[in-house]
Amino acid sequence: MAHTFRPASPAEQLPAYYQDTGDENIQYCFRDFDSERNFDLFDRQTREHKSSNFCIDFGEDDAFCAFDLDAQAYEKLFNSPRPTELHTRWINIWMPYNQKDLIRTLASHFDFTPR
Repeated sequence: MAHTFRPASPAEQLPAYYQDTGDENIQYCFRDFDSERNFDLFDRQTREHKSSNFCIDFGEDDAFCAFDLDAQAYEKLFNSPRPTELHTRWINIWMPYNQKDLIRTLASHFDFTPR
């Protein structure tokens, strides 16, 4: 992936789930989606032409989002037990033909063909 979006400041308090992955991109890029400051940042990032993907984990009370994670970060997320309160994960991929490693990771995890 040519461009990685990294917020200017370290993440505020995140659930242990993200910290326990041991992945720096996950730990640094996931943010509280419900924070007005973060929401504005994410809203702008959806219109950024260099954005390649985003992931939102959410439940009834909380939501956390990250942009431009690589395939390795997604693999770590998939292999870590997600808290039950974050029962839904939305992954959006722009220009999947530029992210073949990520598509292969998703295909392997969700058992579909990467074609």
